[in-house]
Amino acid sequence: MIHLISLEKLSTIIKKRKTTTFDKEVIENTQRILEDIRRHGLSSVHKWSMKFDKLKPVIYQKDDFKKSWKYFKDKELFIEFKKRIELFHKVQMPYPLEIDIGEVKLKLIWKPIERIGLYVPGGKYPYISTLFMGAIPAKIAGVKKIIVTSPIHDEKILDTYLASCYLLDIDKFVTVGGIQAIGGMAYGTFGYSVDKIIGPGNIYVQAAKRELYGTVGIDMIAGPTELIVLADETSPPERIAFDMLAQAEHGKHSIIILLDTSHKHMNQIYNIYIKYYNEDMAETYFTHITVLRDALDFINSFGPEHLLIASKKLIKVSEKIHNVGTISLLTPPAFSDYSAGLNHILPTKSVSRYRGALTVYDFLKPIQIIEGYDKEGLHFSSKISLLEGMNYHTKSLKTLE
Repeated sequence: MIHLISLEKLSTIIKKRKTTTFDKEVIENTQRILEDIRRHGLSSVHKWSMKFDKLKPVIYQKDDFKKSWKYFKDKELFIEFKKRIELFHKVQMPYPLEIDIGEVKLKLIWKPIERIGLYVPGGKYPYISTLFMGAIPAKIAGVKKIIVTSPIHDEKILDTYLASCYLLDIDKFVTVGGIQAIGGMAYGTFGYSVDKIIGPGNIYVQAAKRELYGTVGIDMIAGPTELIVLADETSPPERIAFDMLAQAEHGKHSIIILLDTSHKHMNQIYNIYIKYYNEDMAETYFTHITVLRDALDFINSFGPEHLLIASKKLIKVSEKIHNVGTISLLTPPAFSDYSAGLNHILPTKSVSRYRGALTVYDFLKPIQIIEGYDKEGLHFSSKISLLEGMNYHTKSLKTLE
């Protein structure tokens, strides 16, 4: 649906959307299926996959990837796509840190997570961008093994994925989706247990990730697409309308918001938008704003996945935005979804309050190292341990004083 609405009313509606919640039935079904997979392994994965997707899980490996790549027609396109994503993610790699405090050497080094599970949603088309944007930062970080799962029925789509897995040096690809894919990766059903699971997916995929957090790490609980556009009378109406439609086509559970400083300009965009909009597209809100500060407060409270600032005059206000996945400055968000080099695996549902886009850091662990000790530090430490009632800590430290 499309709504013309005040900022005050919009704020009230949005408050209800801020967190990802799962109803009792989703939680209970997810727990039941995961427990069945934990107990019965691959036979359970097969059972649930056939029931929900009418799909027999098949595990493909490196020899299969090589065969698909050999006859793949889009080699050049995919190689260039990979290069663009690599450029931005390679510069993210952190350096080790070291500091001497008297006779004490303190270090911080980074080590990669060893095994990753990447979920790619199913559909009528191959979601190559999600596969590349999940796998490339993991490989740059030094991850040794990656299992990819996706509920693929179509042979042509499958072949595209297998060829991509060759290019990305993936370890295994499994034709399975939903809870059974997440459970299978976590419990070692496909050959080994992964250490962390990443990737978008439907409510059952996200519920399974949440249930398994602790058994494995996860990237985030991701919801439907979100876009806020901040515009004024200088923003080209047709371009803004299509930027909004590009994100609206993700589906009716997504949300698109236009915040426009000009009522007349907002109506121009609205009139173009409704010509192409259909009922399968995102919930969309058109809002005229009179106080820019109120709009910025709303954006930070919402914490959208995407923010498009569609006016040169408004670019500076991006410095006042603290909660967001990606900020696009006069740039179509669809570009950052694909070949800009950024990552489009982004926080939704206000998760941007405490984390951002997927980066190489999602696949790295900081490890602290200490070497040596000094008298002053030992003295302070023994005093503090005594205050905390840790008597053997105190005795351990005093043996060195």
